[in-house]
Amino acid sequence: MPDLSFAYYCSGHGYGHATRVSAFASHLLSLNPSPTVHIVSSAPEHVFADSIARGALYRYANIDPVIVQPLAYRVDRQKSVQVLQEFLEQKDTKISQEVQWLRDTKIDCVLSDAAFLAL
Repeated sequence: MPDLSFAYYCSGHGYGHATRVSAFASHLLSLNPSPTVHIVSSAPEHVFADSIARGALYRYANIDPVIVQPLAYRVDRQKSVQVLQEFLEQKDTKISQEVQWLRDTKIDCVLSDAAFLAL
């Protein structure tokens, strides 16, 4: 059986999603045979350093709208709604691009931790 190839979509909002994805991707990469794991996220690449060190591949992509927070516990509702509206205007194009990437990359399975486009 050929090795599996996973696309793991991770929300870029908050480090909780990214640390969870990195830990699970590292576990997947410890399996025998080791699959190919592509992490797709707008979270910073360095958050996935542990799984990248084990062989995960990282691709930056805007896959979900962000919540605008000028301070850690303050949400700018107006700007957040604006970001959401702009994201939704591009949704169909973004989905088409991701579908093409999944086909081109020959992904066998899509995993997601709260990322809008992977759902």
